[in-house]
Order: sequence, then C-alpha cells, then structure tokens
Amino acid sequence: MYATCDTRYPYVATTYRVTEHWQTGVLSRNVPWLLELQPRQFVEMGLDLAKEKKIRNGDTVEVSSARGKIEAVAVVTPRFRPFKVAGSTVHGVGLPWCFGWFTPGWATPPTC
Repeated sequence: MYATCDTRYPYVATTYRVTEHWQTGVLSRNVPWLLELQPRQFVEMGLDLAKEKKIRNGDTVEVSSARGKIEAVAVVTPRFRPFKVAGSTVHGVGLPWCFGWFTPGWATPPTC
C-alpha cells in the first residue's frame, strides 16, 4: 500500500535512534534506569509546524500514517525546519524507532 501524494499525510517523517535504547528497544526498554532516561515515544517537530497546529512542547499528539497511528509527546525544536518541494512547503518530523511496540508500565500492548 502506497500513500504518496495522499493529502491525509502531508508531512514527511524520518526515524532515528536515541542513545538510551538499543536498536528497537526490546532489551533496553525493560531496564528501569534506561526507561527513566527515555520513558516514551516522542515526535520532534519544527517551530512553524507546531505553531500552525497549535502544539506546545510536551503536548501529547497523534502521529498517523497509512500503516497506523501512535501517541507521542511533542518535542518542539528549531532543529526541524520546513523545506520547499516543487514550490510547496513541506514539514518534516522525527521519531525514534526504539518504541516500535510499547513502553513497559505506560501502555497496554495491542491484542492480537
């Protein structure tokens, strides 16, 4: 399933790692002191996008794609700036990929 040029998903997302969790976090998210350092999923976004969507640093937001949706804590930062693609402004966001399942003690895992 491709969702390119789908107006329901107007932003570009990138993923990255955080030093507190190893790979997808399967091993490190069960270590209490590492979980305390980086307790839950966050989404990093630029000042312009946050202002446009009326999102403040620390707000809980929903991030969705054609594959599904998650809740994340907003981290508003000047590190992410909008860019131009074919004359249109495109906003990007960043998410660490170490929260691909659930955070122990914070959320209930999905049932199959």
